[in-house]
Amino acid sequence: MAQKEMEPIKFKNSAARPQFEEGREALTAGLTFVITVIEISDKTQYEKISKVDGFIRDGKETIPVKYYTTSEVIAGQCEDILKAYGSEPLSLNLPITLTQGIEVTTGFKKSQTSKYSYLTFL
Repeated sequence: MAQKEMEPIKFKNSAARPQFEEGREALTAGLTFVITVIEISDKTQYEKISKVDGFIRDGKETIPVKYYTTSEVIAGQCEDILKAYGSEPLSLNLPITLTQGIEVTTGFKKSQTSKYSYLTFL
């Protein structure tokens, strides 16, 4: 009996991808947006998950956005933003609204101690 050939699906479309929240996208390089809410979660054993909500300016319109990242560098930057502009004291696993929107651009920087690059707010 011949085995029926299956049509493969892409990994990004499979259920194996981690789903943090409906509508929340992975933070990537080359984005410019205004952050209004930050949540830093310690839900995994080895890393923090930073979630940022905000908006993109498109002419006179604003388009809401939701991103997440496991970048340790961005987690540190988010903690610094929360210390300076958080509406309440820094607390893990709690969304904190900023008293001032912070416009950021994401990009990669080359590490000075290794051959790798890391995602950061520029």
